[in-house]
Amino acid sequence: AAGVAVVGRELYDITKKAAEFGSEIYDASQKTGLGADVISSLKASAEQAGSSLEAVTKGVARFAKQYEGTNADLREELGKTFKQIADAKPGFEQLTIAQAKFGKGGADLIPMINSFDGDLEGLVKRMEELGISIDDEAAAAADAFGDQMDTLGMQIAGVGRTIGTAFMPQFTAMAGEI
Repeated sequence: AAGVAVVGRELYDITKKAAEFGSEIYDASQKTGLGADVISSLKASAEQAGSSLEAVTKGVARFAKQYEGTNADLREELGKTFKQIADAKPGFEQLTIAQAKFGKGGADLIPMINSFDGDLEGLVKRMEELGISIDDEAAAAADAFGDQMDTLGMQIAGVGRTIGTAFMPQFTAMAGEI
């Protein structure tokens, strides 16, 4: 029984971590208009380059806001921009392009972009091969699971408050007697 409990706890922890990851990707996908496969690939690349998903999300959201094409073309245009930055002369030229496209935080994206030579499609393919990226369906499922777990946590806390409130008169009376 103890072994089953340990295995059950380990499986729950794995599921919880997967849900947290997927939910983070889902939220970033909603903010940027990019698919979960691209966002999860960029997250992995950003973390390897010393940046964060938050920096990527902010930069890409700004890029998307300036972009005048369709959502379907956003991924392709982002890939072209990454390639343009990677191919630019390191230093001032890369910095100028990155900040023009992604705002002040564009500088933080340069090491990440350089880490995959600006080849967004190559990055996504590589991350899929390594099993690092997730798709839109997995991200949405993870977000839904996370939301359900949050609701359950709030319900459990509510039950605790109800029980605590029921015992307050007895503890108040005991405190008064002491």
